[in-house]
Amino acid sequence: MSDAAIHTATRAQIQEALDQVANLETFTGRLAGLSEHFLGAPYLAFTLIGGPDEDEQLVTRLDGFDCVTFVESVLALAWSRVPEDFPRNLRAIRYHAGRCTWLDRNHYMSRWIARNTEAHLVEPLLEDEATDTGEIRQLSSLPGYPAQDWPVRYVPSTALPSLAQRARPGDVVCFMSNKPVLDTFHVGLLIPGPVLAVRHASRSRAQVVHQDLDDFLERNDVPGMLLARPSPHALRSRDATLEAP
Repeated sequence: MSDAAIHTATRAQIQEALDQVANLETFTGRLAGLSEHFLGAPYLAFTLIGGPDEDEQLVTRLDGFDCVTFVESVLALAWSRVPEDFPRNLRAIRYHAGRCTWLDRNHYMSRWIARNTEAHLVEPLLEDEATDTGEIRQLSSLPGYPAQDWPVRYVPSTALPSLAQRARPGDVVCFMSNKPVLDTFHVGLLIPGPVLAVRHASRSRAQVVHQDLDDFLERNDVPGMLLARPSPHALRSRDATLEAP
């Protein structure tokens, strides 16, 4: 099997995922169904191709994920109705203005949210609960990538009760890092229920898991979160519409 085949989802794999939610008309229902479909998928690190000295390639694999590619793949599939939609949607959300280059990849999740907000693909969530610290971090943890200034603004973990009341399936949650050169260290998708949960590709558990959010916060030193809500109509298929929410 060629390297290209390893890193590219087949039409059958994409169709299998879409079939799981074919009868769900609400966008949140599709996000919940697709994230459930991938529970148990293996954690795979360093699956994307590109770097300062390597040409970027659009990786679309669905046989395993890191935390970011899991979130991006579920969102891109939720916006899709036919397999051909998926790579187009993935490219739009992973790269600034859809330009598939390493420099245009949304490496830091604060930039990911900001750029995709500008593109009307997502919108910030719980802005009324956010804390503006006045700190400006210089994000520089990625060798070869230009440092990025980030005015530190986040939703504190103490806002969990408000989040539990207002969260919708598929809301994006990014967990803030304590490192001065990094904004966030992990990302997942919220799933409301009797207890608010997060679905995420877990390195420590080696797979995609469903975990109570308060349990995740207790197990990790998380000062706060960056939150974003995907738009149901942002990248819908030309052949169908999605009902909100």
